[in-house]
Amino acid sequence: MLRRAFGSDEQRRGGDHRAGRRGRRSRLAAVAAAGLGLAVAAPAAAFHNGGASPGSQLNETGASFESSITVDGNDVTVSVEATGVSPGLAHAQHIHVPDTGSAVCPSPADDADNDGVVTTVEGIPSYGSVRVALTTTGDATASSALALDRFPVADADGAYSYTRTITVDPEIAERVAAGAIVVHGEDFDDSGAYDGDAPSSLDPSVPLEATVPVACGEIVAQQYEAGLVTSELNSSGVTLDGMVQLDGNNVTVTLQVDGVDADLPHAQHVHIPLGTQGVCPTQSDDPDDTDGVLTTLEGAPLYGGVQLSLTTSGDTSPASALAIDRMPVTDDGSYTYVRTIETTDEIVDQITNGVVVVHGIDQDDSGSYDGVPSTLDGSVPQEATLPVACGEITATSFIASATGMSLNDSGAWFDADVYLEGNEVTVNINAYGVAPGLPHAQHLHIPIGPPAMTAVCPTIDDDDNSDGIVDTVEGIPSYGSVQVSLTTTGDTTPASALAVDRFPVGGDDGEYTYTRTFTVSDEVAENIVNAAVVLHGVDFDGSGAYDGDAVSSLDPDLPLEATVPAACGPVSLDNAYTALNPTRLLDTRDGTGADQAPVGAEETIDIKVTGEGGVPSVGVDAVVLNVTATQATEPTFVTAWPTGAEQPFTSNLNPVPGIDLPNLVIVQVGSSGEVSLYNEYGQVELVADVMGYFPAGSQMTAVQPARVLDTRDGTGAPDEAIGPGETLEFDVTGVGGIPADGVDSVVVNLTPATATEASHITAWPGDGDRPTASAVNVRPDFIQSNLAVVKVGDDGNISLYNLQGETDMVADVFGYFPEDTDFTGLTPGRVLDTREGIGAPEGTVGPGEVLTLDVTGVEGVPEDGVGSVVLNITGNRPTMPSHVTVWPGGSDRPLASILNLLPGADTPNLAIVKVGPDGTVNLYNFQGDTHLVADVMGYFPR
Repeated sequence: MLRRAFGSDEQRRGGDHRAGRRGRRSRLAAVAAAGLGLAVAAPAAAFHNGGASPGSQLNETGASFESSITVDGNDVTVSVEATGVSPGLAHAQHIHVPDTGSAVCPSPADDADNDGVVTTVEGIPSYGSVRVALTTTGDATASSALALDRFPVADADGAYSYTRTITVDPEIAERVAAGAIVVHGEDFDDSGAYDGDAPSSLDPSVPLEATVPVACGEIVAQQYEAGLVTSELNSSGVTLDGMVQLDGNNVTVTLQVDGVDADLPHAQHVHIPLGTQGVCPTQSDDPDDTDGVLTTLEGAPLYGGVQLSLTTSGDTSPASALAIDRMPVTDDGSYTYVRTIETTDEIVDQITNGVVVVHGIDQDDSGSYDGVPSTLDGSVPQEATLPVACGEITATSFIASATGMSLNDSGAWFDADVYLEGNEVTVNINAYGVAPGLPHAQHLHIPIGPPAMTAVCPTIDDDDNSDGIVDTVEGIPSYGSVQVSLTTTGDTTPASALAVDRFPVGGDDGEYTYTRTFTVSDEVAENIVNAAVVLHGVDFDGSGAYDGDAVSSLDPDLPLEATVPAACGPVSLDNAYTALNPTRLLDTRDGTGADQAPVGAEETIDIKVTGEGGVPSVGVDAVVLNVTATQATEPTFVTAWPTGAEQPFTSNLNPVPGIDLPNLVIVQVGSSGEVSLYNEYGQVELVADVMGYFPAGSQMTAVQPARVLDTRDGTGAPDEAIGPGETLEFDVTGVGGIPADGVDSVVVNLTPATATEASHITAWPGDGDRPTASAVNVRPDFIQSNLAVVKVGDDGNISLYNLQGETDMVADVFGYFPEDTDFTGLTPGRVLDTREGIGAPEGTVGPGEVLTLDVTGVEGVPEDGVGSVVLNITGNRPTMPSHVTVWPGGSDRPLASILNLLPGADTPNLAIVKVGPDGTVNLYNFQGDTHLVADVMGYFPR
C-alpha cells in the first residue's frame, strides 16, 4: 500500500508545487461489501489501511516520500520512506490536520512574506496544525513537534525509513483522513547542520532550516464499494441494480438494467453534484408540471452534472455523455454492464456523493428515438436523453465493527460487530469493565441531520456544565440522537431508550455478551455507517445500585448513574479476519448441512456457509473450515473449492481407511454462498466446522487453489525426494495466482508423499533461520496433509526442512496476505510443549482435561490488541483415540474438533483461534492421555 511519486525537475524549478491527488496504487484488500475504505480514519469508518498522497517536494528541496497509514481504533500506524532529504540530519515529521475541511499542501503562492521560503506557519492555513508528531520514541503529541532529537535521521544518501504505531485521541483518529503528512528540515547551505541567521517561525531558538517544510502529501481515500438505492423515472417501468467499486483511481461500475426499450441505445452516467450529496429526483421535481416529463436538466439540480459517461468503449468523460453509438443496446429489454474506468482524483474523492442515471425511453413506441428535441442537444431527440432510472450510490450492506473506549472514567470498554443486510441489522457486543449486577442501556446513536454527519465519541471537553461528567445530552452533539435501542427483547426504537429492564445486565465479573438481529427503517439503514455504539450506566459510588442525588438529564425519575455514558465506539468498516467460536456446518453422518450419507467416489457435495454459524449472509470472501474425513473405505483425496468455479487439481485431505484425518481449509466462497467438497475414490464421511471468515475485500486474498510444488514430477523443484536433514527452497510468489511482489505470507497446504520413515517438516521464510517448529508430520504408512500460513522470504521463497528419511513434498496455494496487511506473519515459535513444560506444566493432558494457554506476549505476539492467533497444534503420543477442541479462553467449549488422535501417530493441524479477553485459548482432550505441542505462525489484530 505504499504509494510512489517523485518531484519532477520542472517542479524543482518552480512549477506548480501544490500536491495534487495523483495516481494511487490499489490496495490488495478492499473493504467489506458496500462500505467506504479510506487511507485513514474517515466519516464512515475508523479502521482503514492506505497511504498519503505521494509526498511532493516543497521549497525546491528535491525531497519526496511515500507512505502507508493504518488507523485501528485510536491506534495510528504510519510508515514513511523518505528520499532526497538532507543527509545526516534529523527530520521533523508530522500529521497536520485543519480544524475544518481537508488539508491541502501549500505552494509557492503561500509564501506570505515573499522571502522565497514557505515556512511551516505559512503552510498552516493550507494543511492545518500539528496533531501528531511522528517521533521515533516517546511522546507523539503536538507538544513534541520540535523534539528534533526524537525524529528520524537521514543516512548518507539522504534517505530514511520510519514505522511507528501511535495511540491518539479519538477526535484526532476521526480527523486523520482530512490531514496531510509533512516532512521538515533542509540544510540550505550544505553546512552539515541546521544553522543560519534565519530563526524558525515556530521557535526563534531553532534555526529556520530545522523546521522548514520539505515535502507534503495529502491523506486521501483509496477504496470504495457500494450498491445503488434505485427508483424509476418518467413512469418508465425500468429497474436498475448495481454496484460501484473504487480501487485507487479505477472505478468499476456493474449495472443490471431491466425493462428498457429493446434495440435502442441507453445513455448512462455517473452524476455527481461536486461538494454535496446527489439525490434521485421524483416526478414532483418536474418544474413544468404541464408536460408530465422530467428531463435531465430538470433533475440536474438534485443529482448534479455528468462526471462519468458509462460507455461500452472509448472515452468516458462528460464529453461522451451523448455518444449514443457507444452506449448499451439490448434485444430483450435487459442488459448487464460492467466496465472499469480510470478517472480523476476529484471524481474519486466525490464518488461517494454520486448517482447513476440511465436514459432513453421510446414514448410513442415507434421503435426509434424521435419527437421533440432534447434540452441537452437540439440535434438529439428528447426521448434519447430522458432519465428512466436513477440509483443513489449508497451503502446497502456491510460488515463493520466498533471498539468502545471508556467515558467518564468508568473503566468500561467493548468490542462490537455490526452487520447490515438490507434493513436487517445484527449487533454483537462483548462488554468488559461495566458495573456488575446492573443493567446497561446501549444504543446506536446516529447524527442523521440535516446535515448528516458522522458520529464522534465525546471527550471531557464536552462537559458543558463543568461538573466532571459528560452526560448523554452533552454527548448528543458529538454522536447524535438514539436511533436504535439495543434491547434484549421487544421494541428497539428510540422509544425504548430508557427501558432499563430490557437491557443486558453486567455479570459478577463486570462483563456481558449481547447479540440481536432487528429490522430498522430505510433512513437508519442508509445512515448506520455513520453511527456510534454507546453503552450507559456507571455505579460511581460502588453501592451496587444506580442511586445518588444527581438525576438523569434524560428523565428526572432516573438517577444520573443509570444513563451516563460509560463507553463509546464509532462504527468502522471491517476488513480483517473474524474468528468465531467453532460451529459444525457439515456432518454427513447425521445429515447436518447435507444428506445423511457418505460421499461416494467422484462425488461432489455443496455446503452452505454464509448465514450459518456466525458467518454473515453477505460480504464474505472466504471461510476457514476444519474439515475431517472419517470412515473412508479406501485411500482417497478430498478437494475444496468455491462452488461454481472450475474444480482445481489440488487436494486438502488424504483420507485412509481406519483413520480420522482433519485439516484446516481456507476456501473462497462461491457466488451462491457455498463451497464444494469432492471425493475421488470409495466412500467417506465428511465433517466441517467453521472457525472464522474473511470479509469481502479482506486483506487475505483467496485464490483458485493451484499446485506450486510436487517433487514427484518436478513442479516447482527438481524431480527428487527431500533427503534426511535436507532443506528445499521453492518459489511461492509469481506462481499459482500469487503476485510476484508485495506478499507477506502465503496460505499453503503441505502434503508429504511416499515417505520412507516417520519425520516432520519445518516451513519458514526462505532467507530466515530455521525455527524449532514443525508444519506437518510425516508418516510412511499414510499421507497426511496440513495447512500452513508461512511468511515469505525477501526472495519470494519459503524453505522446507525434512528431519529424517526421504519424502516427496506437494504444496498447493490457497491464498496470500499482502505486505502492510493487518495479519502479521511470524517465523514459527513454540508456545506450548507439554513434553518439556513450555507454556504449561510438563506432563500429558488427561481425559476430559482443559489446558489454558497464554498466546499473547509470547514468541512475537503482542501483549495487547490481538484478536486471533494462527497456531499449528500437534497431538503427540496419544494413548487412545481421541479428539482435541480449541476455543477462546473465557467462553464455553463448542461442539467441534481441531485434531483427531490415534495411538502411535503424531497428528498436526492448523488453527486460527479467537483469543479470549485474558489473552488465552483453551485446549480440551476428549479421552486418554496425550502431549500437545503448539507453534504460533502469526496473528490478527483485535
